[in-house]
Amino acid sequence: MTDVALPAPAASTETPSVVPIPPRIFDPDAKSSAVLRKIVRFTINTLIRPWIGPAVENAPDWKTLGPCIVAPNHASFADPILVQSVIPVDVRFLMTETIYRVPLMRWFFDLWGAIPVPDGAALKIDAMKAALSAMRSGKPVGIFPEGAIARDGVMQPGQPGVVALMVKARVPVVPVAVIGAYRLLPHRANFPRASWIRVRFGTPIIPPEKLDRDGTRDFAARIMAEIERLSKET
Repeated sequence: MTDVALPAPAASTETPSVVPIPPRIFDPDAKSSAVLRKIVRFTINTLIRPWIGPAVENAPDWKTLGPCIVAPNHASFADPILVQSVIPVDVRFLMTETIYRVPLMRWFFDLWGAIPVPDGAALKIDAMKAALSAMRSGKPVGIFPEGAIARDGVMQPGQPGVVALMVKARVPVVPVAVIGAYRLLPHRANFPRASWIRVRFGTPIIPPEKLDRDGTRDFAARIMAEIERLSKET
């Protein structure tokens, strides 16, 4: 098929309206926030572990690993909570701004220092800077390489833009398979269902020094292949 060059859209004199992100309810770096996170973590683990787990397999030594990118598959809204519940250090997840703005949950996202990712290109750069800043200060950052929830539970290809952040950060990427989350809380489900959860960690992957466009796609495919392999092991 021959590519057809489309005419450039006419320049608009109107400035696109951008709804500013509300101020954070919590400062995630405050000592009071750290104490509250411990209370919330203990409460969540006490409530869910007798019923759904999660069982943890092959967890890395978080004390010696240092800053890293935690890269899980994404089949359920419950994934960030399930992953964070089995990691003893606080993970700052990148998340879509639409979900971040949900009023009833924003306090929880702010408490853990979630990084909202809007649709605007300039604001995506801000999100990348925030993630890099968190890792440079020693914190792990959680990124779903698929970029969005797999609505049918089938793993989607990794997004090159996410891999670009992984390469720029120059930190280990820890592949993670969250097994059973789609059965627990599939897309558009109103209530959780019975499911035993396993969170299986893979060996950290060191990004190469540089990647061109094809190399970025290949590295994204490598990460997703490793996550898929982890999700299929019995």
